[in-house]
Amino acid sequence: MLGMVESLRMVGDKASAPERRYYIASRAMPAIDFAKAVRAHWGIENGVHWMLDVNFQEDAATVRKDYAADNLSRLKRIVLNLLKTETATQAKFGKISMRMKRKLAAWEDGYREAMLGISLAHDG
Repeated sequence: MLGMVESLRMVGDKASAPERRYYIASRAMPAIDFAKAVRAHWGIENGVHWMLDVNFQEDAATVRKDYAADNLSRLKRIVLNLLKTETATQAKFGKISMRMKRKLAAWEDGYREAMLGISLAHDG
C-alpha cells in the first residue's frame, strides 16, 4: 500500500508551507489506522532525535568528513540504547538521569563494565 500525508507545521501563529510525505506499508489499512501508524512512527523518531540532541548535542555536531558523521551518529544511538536499558545503578542510586548515567560511564570503570556486560580484572 502506498500512502501520502500532507502536513502543516505551526510555529506560533504562522503555518509552514504544506509538506507531503509518502509511505509504503506492507498491508492495506483504513485511513484512521494509517494515520495512527504515521503518528506513532514520528513520535518514536522525534523522541529519539530529542534524546540524541539533549544528551549528545547532536544538532550542534560539526563533524562532516567522509563517513564520520554517520559513524558517530550510529555510536551515539548504540550508547543511548545501552543507557536506556541500563539498570545497574538503580540499587545504588535509584532512578538517575541519562546525563548522570553518561557521566558515570565516563568516570567509573566498574559502572561502564557493568553497563556493557563485561568484567575486567583491575590491578589494585
